[in-house]
Amino acid sequence: MSGGRRVVRGSVRMKVRRLQRLVPGGRGLQPDRLFLRTADYILHLRLQVNVLQALSKLSKHALGFMVLDGVLLDYGTRLNNS
Repeated sequence: MSGGRRVVRGSVRMKVRRLQRLVPGGRGLQPDRLFLRTADYILHLRLQVNVLQALSKLSKHALGFMVLDGVLLDYGTRLNNS
């Protein structure tokens, strides 16, 4: 095997080990199973983000305020003060 291929294989192994540590339950998994677990984990995280965004929108409406361009506004506050 050429030196370039060894470097690439070592780099891939290092990335797989890093991914094994990052993904819950990933330690010790073979790469094919690790990639499936990673895909599931990404979908799980995306679902969590969607739920948190929905809850955030609900709570803002329930509390009677909103944030526009980083400014906290009461629903009674006019957007244009002119």
